[in-house]
Amino acid sequence: MIERDGVGMPPALRLERGRALAVMVCADVREVDRVGRQLTEVNTGCLVTYRRVEDMRAYPPAGRITTVILATEDPPDRIREALRWLRRRWPRSVIAVIGRKGCGVEEMVAREGGAAYLTRPVPLGQWRAVLAHVQAAQAAQA
Repeated sequence: MIERDGVGMPPALRLERGRALAVMVCADVREVDRVGRQLTEVNTGCLVTYRRVEDMRAYPPAGRITTVILATEDPPDRIREALRWLRRRWPRSVIAVIGRKGCGVEEMVAREGGAAYLTRPVPLGQWRAVLAHVQAAQAAQA
């Protein structure tokens, strides 16, 4: 289990200069733990988490953002707005939107915004594929 502070989020990170970052917006601690474990297994990059997109926009992470995961329950309009902001802020990052079902409005919004769309529960292999970008960016830096 990832160490957490009193409100259930990871403590402040002491990032190494140039270290690849994965950013995850998610209120489900179990889902965050699963992604954190995947990064720990390959000893690559850092995971920065937020509970809401608004928090990420108010306090954006600094560093080399390689992957952004939006695993919120936000309506499609808010996802579309978040994707536009992310593309302006980090145009080269890989973005994945996690939703409850496929072939719906959420999936269309994600794909139109240039993001991959995965449905819950996300299989381990799909998490690995999304996070492979963090590993590749870290290897390229070394």
